[in-house]
Amino acid sequence: MFIFFLLFVLFLSSNDLEISNKIVEDFETKNFSISDFQIHSNKQNDLKVSISNQIISPDAKNEKSLLIQIKSINSKIPMELIFKEPYLFEDYILSFEFLIYSNSSRGEIYFYFDDTKFQRHKILITDFKKEGWKKLKISLPDIISQKDYSHLKKTKTKFVGFLIQADLPNKKDLILAIDDISIEFKQRMISKF
Repeated sequence: MFIFFLLFVLFLSSNDLEISNKIVEDFETKNFSISDFQIHSNKQNDLKVSISNQIISPDAKNEKSLLIQIKSINSKIPMELIFKEPYLFEDYILSFEFLIYSNSSRGEIYFYFDDTKFQRHKILITDFKKEGWKKLKISLPDIISQKDYSHLKKTKTKFVGFLIQADLPNKKDLILAIDDISIEFKQRMISKF
């Protein structure tokens, strides 16, 4: 009976871990540029990446955002912006929150997340159906493996970068701004297979 009680208490404690929030990137301290990304596209020269203090989310408490400009000549050409230094996580990520501005009404933006089985997942953040700022909370699906399979070493998950699929009508350049990126997380437990 005591062993059953102990197992029950351990089960409850593993499922009721405290949920926390933290900002992954606020674009305040690092001066991002195109050199901080690996760009995968047919026309790399028509892309500009910089830090802006002009386009700032009204929901953020900072003064800078990541500004991405894509020339209309790249209409319907997908562009990957992969961080040269991806963001690593040892915790179990429940969701991401993005503050995103777009001046386009056509296209989508995704983010890439590598799981503990080293599989890359493309996750939709939003489509560009309306112009302006959006505050978006994206829950990670359960299909994404975030379990540790070893007692000796924690396998880290990674926020790797973005995929932008813009459809730019009438030779209108895409202006995209990303402000605070934050996560909701809890401590990861070791899997028993």
